[in-house]
Amino acid sequence: MWKSVNMLIKRIDERNLWYLGLLFLAVVLTPILFMQKGAVFTIHDQLDETLFTYVVNARHLFSGQSVYPEIMGGIPATGMQPSAVLFIPLYAVLPVFWAFVTQYAIVCASAFYGMYLLVRKITGSSGIAVVSGALFAMLPYQPVYGLSLVGAPLLLYCFLNLYEGKWIWQSLAGVVFFGLTTHLVLIGYVAMTYLAVGGAVLLIRHKGVKKQDKWYYIGSAILLLVYCIVNLNMFRQLVLGTGDFVSHREELLNNTENIHTWENIKAYFFTGGQHVGTCQKYMMFPMAAITILQGLRYRRLGEKGKKLWKLLLLLWGIAALTAVAAGILVSEPVMAWKNRQSGFFHYFQMDRYYWVYSALWMFAFAVSLALLWVEFPKIQPVYKLCVLALLAFPTVELIKINSILYENVNQYNNGSQITGYQTWEDFYMEDVLSQVDAYIGLDKSQYRVASLGLCPAPALMYGFYTIDGYSNNYPLSYKHAFREIIERELEKNNDNRVYFDTWGSRCYLLAAQSGRNWYIQKRQEFQYTDLELNTEAMLELGCRYLFSAAEILEPEKMGLVFERKFDTKDSLYEIWLYRVEG
Repeated sequence: MWKSVNMLIKRIDERNLWYLGLLFLAVVLTPILFMQKGAVFTIHDQLDETLFTYVVNARHLFSGQSVYPEIMGGIPATGMQPSAVLFIPLYAVLPVFWAFVTQYAIVCASAFYGMYLLVRKITGSSGIAVVSGALFAMLPYQPVYGLSLVGAPLLLYCFLNLYEGKWIWQSLAGVVFFGLTTHLVLIGYVAMTYLAVGGAVLLIRHKGVKKQDKWYYIGSAILLLVYCIVNLNMFRQLVLGTGDFVSHREELLNNTENIHTWENIKAYFFTGGQHVGTCQKYMMFPMAAITILQGLRYRRLGEKGKKLWKLLLLLWGIAALTAVAAGILVSEPVMAWKNRQSGFFHYFQMDRYYWVYSALWMFAFAVSLALLWVEFPKIQPVYKLCVLALLAFPTVELIKINSILYENVNQYNNGSQITGYQTWEDFYMEDVLSQVDAYIGLDKSQYRVASLGLCPAPALMYGFYTIDGYSNNYPLSYKHAFREIIERELEKNNDNRVYFDTWGSRCYLLAAQSGRNWYIQKRQEFQYTDLELNTEAMLELGCRYLFSAAEILEPEKMGLVFERKFDTKDSLYEIWLYRVEG
């Protein structure tokens, strides 16, 4: 019987199991499709900001407008470039929620199949490829960034094919797809750096440009061309200085205090960085143990085992160099140098090389497991499978509890009162905003609103025109005009002042009393007791109504007139509506 089981495991592992990806996607998407707007998604930097780069661009697709009027009093179109231009049409033809879910499905599928194809190509093991692909696709990434966090395996797979002269047109299509679903300043410059290094290695190894390498160079040139076309306006504005406005990021002040380069290097290496969600905590020890174990018995390894061990060593080296590079790029001397610059080099985040960690660690983990799988020929597959499952279990568990699948199953079973999660409908509160819209009764393009103690994103999503918003590239002149509204509040809260003056991407009504809490829920029973907003400055920006998350005491002192309070039985937030009279 054991012999039959071992043969079955071996046969399954040798087969192409690509169709299991469809089953995996069905499992991941089913809770979302079932719960719809009751589903849970990451809000930070996703539902509150980046999503709107798609929504606003889709609203004005092919309009030729140079200014998008909905957000921040009218923001230049060049300041609203999305992370993945290929997804803009989704938001033009589908409701925003379903466009977002479709984008997530495409990104998730790309993550799975990119890792699956790469691991199977390198290791020959379909089983490890399926597991690593599924784990990689379940990492806590944000789909609004497209393939910037999860597209590296697909790109590497395509370039390996190009280098080998296989699947040429399919691979070139994959390269174009990567370019259109990623952003140059997020991962594109990192990809081009690695491709340049790879090209240099080929030149040295082959002592010049060889015919067999042509498709590698053609693929690299195509990717660069795609980035140049997509980011033409950014090049004009940020690099050449010929844009149509001066960015607020000119006042960005990079931190130079309490920087410990070695601590940053360790943090990058062991935990990754912002947005990456690598979950490598429990995979590093077994990877290190396997690397050392197989290194000690290197001479006894087969040809394939030696190649895998060398690759694993290379991946360790890349991970270490990435951490060192990222740590140096945020060191005190570099930050001080950036602060002395103007334009692109003043605010470009150079340390995003760590964004490769999501793919790098998972690929390295898969290679380490494959190194055990292909070696020790005297050990039966069923026993090796048990060992691999034991080594992978902690990582599987960690990724599971951080995944969107787990969050939505948990939400479905327990509800927000237990989970504490905010759902799509909680955050965007369409039911409350529909009441506000009906009460005001005017065409929303005829006036502007601002939010206090609330993220401006819900108002924007519902179609209100706002004077506030979250943008990483808007006119510096507007930042200065908006600051006049909150000037007295900033004077009362130094943390808010530093946050706005030295960063300012969140152009919000920062009140001293609530600090940086723009998620004040109605159960908190909060009140603004000493609020000082410059309502004349609000009127100058066209603001006629204020959406406050809480009651404002003595609003008439600022020229605010209370209209009504709006909420529903199940709403997480309430809106106290004030008319701005100055």
